[in-house]
Amino acid sequence: MAAIPEGQSSLPEGQSKLPEGQSKLPEGQSKLPEGQSKLPEGQSKLPEGQSKLPEGQSKLPEGQSSLRGGIAILALALALALVASCAPVAPPDDADRLAARNALLNPAPLGKEYTVSDSSAFKELVLGGGCFWCLEAVYELVPGVADVENGYAGGSRAHPSYEEVSTGLTGHAEVVKIRYDPAVVTLARLLEIFWTVHDPTTEDRQGADVGEQYRSIAFFADEDERRAIEASLREAQKRFRDPIVTQVEPLKAYWPAEAYHQDYFRRNPEQGYCRVVIAPKVDKFRTMK
Repeated sequence: MAAIPEGQSSLPEGQSKLPEGQSKLPEGQSKLPEGQSKLPEGQSKLPEGQSKLPEGQSKLPEGQSSLRGGIAILALALALALVASCAPVAPPDDADRLAARNALLNPAPLGKEYTVSDSSAFKELVLGGGCFWCLEAVYELVPGVADVENGYAGGSRAHPSYEEVSTGLTGHAEVVKIRYDPAVVTLARLLEIFWTVHDPTTEDRQGADVGEQYRSIAFFADEDERRAIEASLREAQKRFRDPIVTQVEPLKAYWPAEAYHQDYFRRNPEQGYCRVVIAPKVDKFRTMK
């Protein structure tokens, strides 16, 4: 039999020996709690400052000895939730994108709901007016425009790269392809914006951007569009002292620009060119009637 604990002259009443594997009672405790013959499994002593277990409890609550494990599990759950929130989602279709944009930029009058027409009726317009980042930033704000894509048109080389177009040897112009709902925004309105946010009287140049790729040009898909562009040009000429040099040509081929050129102003609003060149054009559009 193991020795009687130091400072204790006898075992508690009714107890003939210490619990198995225990050579002495916990410090400061002269006997085990009433009705308990041994400490809970895996516990060599009661918590500091506690002389006995709560009444009716024979062991410590499950999981109390592994608080750190619980914190680790919680951290893992939060990390998984964060990963899930960053998972890619399917891009919205044209109708959804147009509805969201119009809700923000052109809210319907009270009591009236805005409805999006069938996206199969959407039309496209390709325009060039200097650096395509500028026109893209403006037309993305126009209610009724579902999408704006930067690209190249008017040249001879198929699938041109930005570096090739920048040499001025391919004949391409930097352009935007505007996909719009004619039930919401008219071709005339899109052209009015075009004459306002760029200078159509400078040949092969917009500001400090010089070269054939920066020329002012409007492409038409059919005769109706050609007549509409030419009529709009004649009307716009009344506002300019110098002659408009914008080219009006049929669209023979269009090539999308590289991915890093798309949504450029929205992704890089603090970039130097965006702040100095693009932002003033956006502000000019915002003040249009």
